[in-house]
Amino acid sequence: MIRKATKEDIAMIYQAHVSSIIELCTGIYTPAQIIAWIQAIVPDNYVQGIENFDIPYYFPLLFR
Repeated sequence: MIRKATKEDIAMIYQAHVSSIIELCTGIYTPAQIIAWIQAIVPDNYVQGIENFDIPYYFPLLFR
């Protein structure tokens, strides 16, 4: 069963997001680009998406 995310899930969501960038983009983007991308992620921004089920543009549309 899939459940809605809660604020308690933010750390795991953040880690999954960062891990996916590192695993999927290494070799495609430069290390500097990957670091900049990861540094731009703000875990607190996930709160709005969790509260409003407002998924940011970087998630595939099929998750809507």
